[in-house]
Amino acid sequence: MTQEMTTRTRMKDGFSRRKALRLSAFGLAVLVAGCGVTRNDWQVAYPDAVPAEQARSWHVTAVNVVTPQTLTTSDVNGWTPDYDIVWHGDEPGDRRAQVSALMTTAIRSATAELKGKTPVTISVTMQQFHAITPNVEKYANFTGVHDIKFTMQVVNARTRKPLTPPTLIEANAPALVGSKARNARAQGYTQKQEVIEDVAKVVKGYFSLGPDPRHGFSRLGR
Repeated sequence: MTQEMTTRTRMKDGFSRRKALRLSAFGLAVLVAGCGVTRNDWQVAYPDAVPAEQARSWHVTAVNVVTPQTLTTSDVNGWTPDYDIVWHGDEPGDRRAQVSALMTTAIRSATAELKGKTPVTISVTMQQFHAITPNVEKYANFTGVHDIKFTMQVVNARTRKPLTPPTLIEANAPALVGSKARNARAQGYTQKQEVIEDVAKVVKGYFSLGPDPRHGFSRLGR
């Protein structure tokens, strides 16, 4: 093969690779745009943390998590399925019940060190639980957010008197994707553990049991 032919072949191969990358990026953009509204701006947020002295006077006797039937749900394995509940971290089943159980575990973990004298009940109503799909976890690199929002209220278990107002908590978190997700899963660290830890960290902050987790971040997600 002459030098000129070799050069042309390299240029053609390079062009083909660049074209394939552009088409791949275009295809991903079409998928994202076609399946739901995407965002770049996210936050972990709640109005005010419970003062540490107040929180440490409580012990939690029950955590009640309600995932309303009005929240839409689907097992579609797309890029940004436009539903309120998207969860693939358990086997196929009742996704609302699975979300309630996961949230209960996370909140109990976060409040386990509360050993005060006043018995309290924590009531939670889910507003959104949109975790990433297997497709996003497998193929994305810098995309994917676990979009989790809920309202929380603490009530005296004896008197039924509210001790906090119903408080909206945004526990959004960048999801593990691509090679980071593959490495984590290979070590036995599941998406379920990932989400439980993310939610628990936010709840601990809300009860002044750990660092204040409130912050904003940018990442493409639904």
